[in-house]
Amino acid sequence: MKNTAVRTAATVTISIAFFSTAAVQGQVALAAPAGSAQPGNATSVSVVEQVPNQAGQRCFEATGTHHAKTLIGNTFYKFTHSAEFCTDGTNVVGVENREHRFTDASAFASFGDVIEDSVGRMPAPEVTSIKKARVDNCVPVKGCISSKYPFVRLTLRADGTWFATTGESEES
Repeated sequence: MKNTAVRTAATVTISIAFFSTAAVQGQVALAAPAGSAQPGNATSVSVVEQVPNQAGQRCFEATGTHHAKTLIGNTFYKFTHSAEFCTDGTNVVGVENREHRFTDASAFASFGDVIEDSVGRMPAPEVTSIKKARVDNCVPVKGCISSKYPFVRLTLRADGTWFATTGESEES
C-alpha cells in the first residue's frame, strides 16, 4: 500500500539558523532553509535526527562553529565542535562522538591543545558539552605574538533541541 508510511531507517534533516552577538547566541529560528542566514554575524547549522537507538530514545546531532576574523575582516580560522546526543523525551541520556576541528586557517594560525573538554552530568533535562582550545597568532621573524582561546558550548535538551554558544578569550 503506497499510502502507508513506514519509518524504518529514515533520516530527517532540520536546518536551524541562529544569530549571534559576540559570545552568546540568541534567537533560534526553526526550519529556516540552510544558508538563509543574513550577512553579518549570522551562521547556519543543521540538526540531523537519527533512528532511535533503544526503545523510546531518539538521537540528534548538534554542531557549533566559532568563526574568528582578523582586524581587516578576513577569516583567521573556524573552530567547530559537534556531538551526537540521545534523549528519552524527558532527559538527555547520552552524549557520544564528540569531535572538534579547525578549518579555513590562516597561515599565521598555530593550533595548540584542547584545554577544556567536558560534558555535564546525565541523565538530565539539559546537558552542556564544551570544547575550548588554544590558537597562537604567529608571524615570520617575530614568532608568536598572541594567543586566543576559542570555545564552543553546545546546550543539548531532552526534547531534541539544542543551541550553540561560541566565543574566544585571551585567557585560558
